Amino acid sequence: MPGTSGTHACFQNIATRSVFLEKEQDVHAAFRFGVETLKARHLLNETEIEFDIQYASPHDFFHLYTRACVEVQYGIVTLFGPTDPGLDRQLGSISKALGIPLISTAPRTLSEKKRRFSFSEEVMTTSDLTLALYPTQSQLISLMKEFAAELKWKDISIIHDPMHGLIDPSILAEALQILGSVSVHRATTDLRATLVQLRLKGARNIIIDTGFANVESVIQATLDTGMMTKSYSYIFSMLDMKAANWSRLRYSEALVFGFNIIDERKLQEFQDLFTASAQSQNMKTLPETARVAMTLDSVELLARGLEAFDNVGTDLSTPSSTSCTAERKWDVGEELKDVYGSVYFDGMTGPIGFTNGARSRVKVDILKLAFEITEGEQIDTSFILVGNWSEGLSYERDGLQMGDRNVLRNEKPAINKTLVITTTEGSACMTKTDPGQEEGYCVELAQHLSKLVGFHYKLKLVSDGRYGKPDALTGQWDGMIGEVIRGEADMAIADLTVTAARQSVVDFSAPFMHTSLGILYKVVNFKAIFLTFVL
Repeated sequence: MPGTSGTHACFQNIATRSVFLEKEQDVHAAFRFGVETLKARHLLNETEIEFDIQYASPHDFFHLYTRACVEVQYGIVTLFGPTDPGLDRQLGSISKALGIPLISTAPRTLSEKKRRFSFSEEVMTTSDLTLALYPTQSQLISLMKEFAAELKWKDISIIHDPMHGLIDPSILAEALQILGSVSVHRATTDLRATLVQLRLKGARNIIIDTGFANVESVIQATLDTGMMTKSYSYIFSMLDMKAANWSRLRYSEALVFGFNIIDERKLQEFQDLFTASAQSQNMKTLPETARVAMTLDSVELLARGLEAFDNVGTDLSTPSSTSCTAERKWDVGEELKDVYGSVYFDGMTGPIGFTNGARSRVKVDILKLAFEITEGEQIDTSFILVGNWSEGLSYERDGLQMGDRNVLRNEKPAINKTLVITTTEGSACMTKTDPGQEEGYCVELAQHLSKLVGFHYKLKLVSDGRYGKPDALTGQWDGMIGEVIRGEADMAIADLTVTAARQSVVDFSAPFMHTSLGILYKVVNFKAIFLTFVL
């Protein structure tokens, strides 16, 4: 949530000012309602909080700077940081210059200076007044490394999204090298081309480092390139796996893992309050994303910190001389930051605590994507809890804790499963006789395979009547090839010609029919042609 928020000096009446990106309506609603429900959650019972939300432009530091400096005039005692890492760093500079604590919810990548050391060296300086709710790079990389080792991955490919990625790819690659060879690739605008290159190189174990906002486009790219078959395994780095739409993978047989940092019970309790409020008229529910959960935790950290600071007895007042132009530090800021850092509580993102401003208590669930067939034969997305990773809880509980390791296997037998088979009508492949009756070589082949392997099937005619070729502009496939790639069909049985382009996106069985093409032409002088040949 790119922006700032401040609290006024008076404990009986605290004023807050916030600056957010206009497009982040979920963050606006979470912050607003989080403040309004503090008393309902038995926090700051003796204090009234007034707030006002202003909006900033993305990637515009000057606008953010001017808005933050305006808010300082109202007596800010705490800044609320943005979800955008770049603006978060800029706001951290303002926080440090003015001596005003900053509560941050943005991913924090390592600086260039820290990259020269081991990733375990990630610390914040004592002069930094930031309280970072997002797990540190050290924690995220340790989680990824330990889980990849549990999966027995050896050759690993990392696809890093520079706009939405959460982890420093170079440091992650360095940490994973102990397991085997590691390659790093940028998720460019032509992600399909990158995936095709990985496919041709034989990549099978892939880490996708992207955020919630970009997951669906990544899923579509893997489907378009035929890389969601049983031979592939994925780890998505996002911390709110359940919030994404995975329905397009309902026919996929790839292993897909992800993470969840959200305490669903706590967030559901808050959702119940939100749904019953007047705000729900504009937004029925809050998206169950990590940034919404951390926004709510930032408000709770503010409340618990102010309660603890009130017990210290220090005068919480912002001197009028504190301003961007004067560049005079608030002499109470470091003390308030230390009080925030001493607060421990279980929030919407699990256990929370800090060491030198960095989050030191964290618990992340590890999930496996699965699908369930309901009574109405609908396929619903579900998630299997594989284990969890934690830090700062206890010696016995910290690190990777695995549940049933059998769920790590990619075992999806076809027995009692109904497969959708796409085909084409005509020639000897399939012809329709009576309604609901088909006959032909492809029909008989499907019947034989179903008995041999043990599955049920449903034949469907390809929607567009085509065999399959890529669009010259978008690269997306049509015809039977496209339906298999997108998961609309599990397989195609037809007189499909095996081509290099098609082999790059789907797997072919051994051909069941071979043909040869010949060219007939009239011979004018057979003897002359023969003599020319022998010469």
